[in-house]
Amino acid sequence: MQLQTSLVKGAFTASIPVCMGYIPLGIVFGFFCVQAGAPWWIPPISSILIYGGAVQYMMIPMLAADMTVASIAFATAVVNLRHVFYGLSLIRSSAYRRLEKMADCLFADR
Repeated sequence: MQLQTSLVKGAFTASIPVCMGYIPLGIVFGFFCVQAGAPWWIPPISSILIYGGAVQYMMIPMLAADMTVASIAFATAVVNLRHVFYGLSLIRSSAYRRLEKMADCLFADR
């Protein structure tokens, strides 16, 4: 239990610089969203439900233009499609590592 507590404390301490970047961005997002005419509760709800900063900032002019939820969802899918290509590049490198490990096991002089 002591180890788990120290790990959580270490993780929290390591994440402080990241939080220092997210907090101002979240505040600015809230200001922009309310300034665009959205109700005050939209920014906190979207910050909880949407994990994608680019999509949140993209959503502001789309909401201001009264676009449908379907068109916003489609645009979100297109923006997040980039992660598929990131993942494809990782598949090759992880498969290569597995082959490397198998070759090490087969041809090692142990």
